[in-house]
Amino acid sequence: MAAALGGSSLLLGGGVNHLLGIDEAPSRLLLAVIVAAIVIVAVVDSITGLTKGIRIVAGINTSFLIIFLAMLFVLGPTLYILNFSTEGFGYFLNHYFEKVLGTGAADQDDWPRNWTQMHFAAWFAWAPIMGVFLGRISRGYTVREFIVFNALLPAVFTGIWMAIFCSTAVHMQLYEGIDLAAQLDPSDPLRVLYVVLDRLPFTGILVPILLVTSFLSMVTTVDSNTDAMSNISSTGISPENPEASVFVKILWGLVMGMIAWIMVTFAGLDGIRMLSRLGGLPVLFLCVAIAGSAILVMMNPSRFNRFPAERSTTPEKPNKDLR
Repeated sequence: MAAALGGSSLLLGGGVNHLLGIDEAPSRLLLAVIVAAIVIVAVVDSITGLTKGIRIVAGINTSFLIIFLAMLFVLGPTLYILNFSTEGFGYFLNHYFEKVLGTGAADQDDWPRNWTQMHFAAWFAWAPIMGVFLGRISRGYTVREFIVFNALLPAVFTGIWMAIFCSTAVHMQLYEGIDLAAQLDPSDPLRVLYVVLDRLPFTGILVPILLVTSFLSMVTTVDSNTDAMSNISSTGISPENPEASVFVKILWGLVMGMIAWIMVTFAGLDGIRMLSRLGGLPVLFLCVAIAGSAILVMMNPSRFNRFPAERSTTPEKPNKDLR
């Protein structure tokens, strides 16, 4: 969580500097202000509860994501996006195992170690805590609904998002005479994103929408993780009493914010990658244990049923508020 928060602070800091016309990496003070703002709003959301602050901010964030993506699709090279993303999807399917299992050993390529392994570590680090949160908001729904709304649709949306962004950037690099590769700066790696937006119409609208969307996305992520981590580190949590104490939520928010700011300020992008690896390695073994436990439960569900027989045969009414 701290790694993701640090990455978002770099994105938002670069956007603020871009709007102010400052051609340099975000300062430590600016990053501290951004991290503090995200944590404060997220903790307040978490304190207000699942069906109030968290649900409202998540809904607003979804609307901004769709609006921004639609604008980028219309204002960018639309026909090229459709053609290039179709070709890219075919390449993805054809080379999936080659890319996923590649370690760079044959040609001494640093890409898998620097990025692929970092992403795998990040997904492992996030999986258990997000599983706790998704399990909570999915209470009362079917397994099919859970898979569709928490796995399938987000994956499809992410694929569309990447297709539009990548197609637009490749078109600029190849056909518009814009050398995006030369714009990459290790001290401010997200600057190239704003170079892309600058070349599109209505950039004065696109950049603020991106900043608001990024801020809300991070708030949504932090408040859900704060809620889940607070619950698993508190006693007495139950369907009748589902919320942890305010003190625990504030404490987790402060811990995440401090770690994120320290790592991104003094180690930059390398600090984010290191945090992902540190979090992912031990959780890898936890995920293996969770997967084994899930198999045992599915093989003999009645053995692990904690509820009386008369309750287990009655389907629970879906929670309309969460739908």
